[in-house]
Amino acid sequence: MSRTYDIIAFANAGFNELKLTTQSIFDDVGAGLLCTGVQKLSQRWLLEFLTVRGSMGFHLANRGTDFLRVFRNRQFNSETEVRSQFNFANVLIYQNLLKEQTDATPDDEKLATATLTGVTIQPGFLTLSIKITTVAGTS
Repeated sequence: MSRTYDIIAFANAGFNELKLTTQSIFDDVGAGLLCTGVQKLSQRWLLEFLTVRGSMGFHLANRGTDFLRVFRNRQFNSETEVRSQFNFANVLIYQNLLKEQTDATPDDEKLATATLTGVTIQPGFLTLSIKITTVAGTS
């Protein structure tokens, strides 16, 4: 098994507490931090979730989800609708991440489940709490 690293795109992510993240690959202090394991998987899941399907060109047309497109069109009127769209997006993400896996991918970087644990709908805002669990059992 070989370990690879990603640059952290969403800094300050909390695992056991709620925190707002900031998107920052480079800042005035340094050239970015590295992540691996469940943090790397969570970041990959989130980037896939936030990518609008079809926005990455012909060779990556199937990457991403329609979740943000639906949100932008203000089509979420209830928690049930949010959960339904989340579940649809989650299936696409699982399939896309599975295609990237190899025999060398560590279990703590393989997606077992992504569970929507909370939804808050406010005018102009949607807050989701998501629990990512790896095949190794870390979350």
